[in-house]
Amino acid sequence: MIGDIFYELKHIEKELISFLNSLSKNRVPVFFPPVDIFESEKELIIYLDVPGIKKQDLKVLFEGKHLIVEGTKNIDKSKEKGLNFLCLERKFGTFKRIILIGKIPDIERVKASLSNGVLKITVPFQNSELKPVEIKIKEEE
Repeated sequence: MIGDIFYELKHIEKELISFLNSLSKNRVPVFFPPVDIFESEKELIIYLDVPGIKKQDLKVLFEGKHLIVEGTKNIDKSKEKGLNFLCLERKFGTFKRIILIGKIPDIERVKASLSNGVLKITVPFQNSELKPVEIKIKEEE
């Protein structure tokens, strides 16, 4: 009895996913890998879980004080030829994570490494802090 219910639920899920994919033929599936962020006085350390994503499918860049991590995880369809999936829980598609860096990053010393499906990004901070500067106001006539 319970087995029949799960079979029916999987069938409904399969049909729903197929229907949603047909609606979004021009869209690319999106997912958000989990991220952990740690900060010390000297640096920020960021970990992203990206299992199954190759180094060449990842991009790390800065825009101002925003760290941007982008990537793509593709389904290897060659293994599934002639098969219909019953359950698809792993996430595939593209992602883009934007992380605001609160302090001034030393972009020249940023490091990124990929090991066992975890992307580690170390963002050292610049030694000099921005100090308040008073701007003189001119009086216009």
